[in-house]
Amino acid sequence: MVMERMEFHREPKMGSKCCWCCCDTRRAVIICNAISIVLTFLSIIFVSVGVGVNGVVEENDDDAYDNRKDFSFTAKGITLGGVIALQLLAIVCHVVGIFGALKYNVWAVAFSFLWYVASLVLNGINLNILGLILALGFIYPHLELMIEIQRGIMSEKTYEDQEMYSCCC
Repeated sequence: MVMERMEFHREPKMGSKCCWCCCDTRRAVIICNAISIVLTFLSIIFVSVGVGVNGVVEENDDDAYDNRKDFSFTAKGITLGGVIALQLLAIVCHVVGIFGALKYNVWAVAFSFLWYVASLVLNGINLNILGLILALGFIYPHLELMIEIQRGIMSEKTYEDQEMYSCCC
């Protein structure tokens, strides 16, 4: 029996690569949102135990400890419950972003994108440099993916044969 060698013809990638070399924008959006979910869970834990926007609540600061215990601990005027509610809303936005990337749904990706834009604005107002850098870094793949989905570059039909790319994972 003669075995013929099968050659796979792969169309050239039309979409962009995140950071020009790392991975396709769909994968980048999934990774960014997964990182954001982990960071948000950590933030909820830190805020709950007294490490938050205003730093660590010192052990000898009885007023701050009592306020935190009563869920009226404030971070920039928001109660602890409010901070946790916003963080849970952030997790929902990130999950919707992952769903949008997996299903090539531009509106779901846009929903997550808008959360990052709001984060960018709030971090700018608070002069949070690390927050600004993260928000900008996470906005980029969302914007690229939305453009590629709308142009038909990134779709279920084109992903595996043409657009799937990763340098390491």
